[in-house]
Amino acid sequence: MRDISIEQYAQMKDTVEYDVVLRNLLPENFFAGKTVSIIDLPYSTVAYCFTLVQDMNTWEKVVELFTTIYEINEKVFWNEKIRLYFSAMNYIKETFISISKREQELLYSSNTDSSLWERAGGARLKPFASISPIDDLAERYGMYPFDLSEKKYKDIIYLLSLVKTKNEVTKEYQNLKQKK
Repeated sequence: MRDISIEQYAQMKDTVEYDVVLRNLLPENFFAGKTVSIIDLPYSTVAYCFTLVQDMNTWEKVVELFTTIYEINEKVFWNEKIRLYFSAMNYIKETFISISKREQELLYSSNTDSSLWERAGGARLKPFASISPIDDLAERYGMYPFDLSEKKYKDIIYLLSLVKTKNEVTKEYQNLKQKK
């Protein structure tokens, strides 16, 4: 098995020989001579890459993912070695799974009023799900939501976690105060 370019691999009719071995490579944050901290990317970039990772059924989407994350052009992507592609792809997938789990841990809250929310039309907000938390933060801090979405992903998640925790404490405080 030769260490061919991604372009050569994509043109092959039968990739089984490569797939069997390369899909099991250890994740490595290195591609086209670069490393990247995904959580240091802008929130909007990470959100966009989430959508790409969830639906990578074409080379076009894979190219878009790699060129966005590693800030390279398409030519550099296609000329890179297939071994590095698989290692980097494993890193990207692992990182986004980790980010998703972390987000759920930090931001999930069970809301007893969720049925009321749904009856009030909460489902109509689903198309805005990716910007809704940013909109809430922007309103809180007096900023334009799309400006805020260009801040580092890790900073936005930290602030969202802070707001969620403060809201939970405030709600519990109000409940205790009413029982008094």
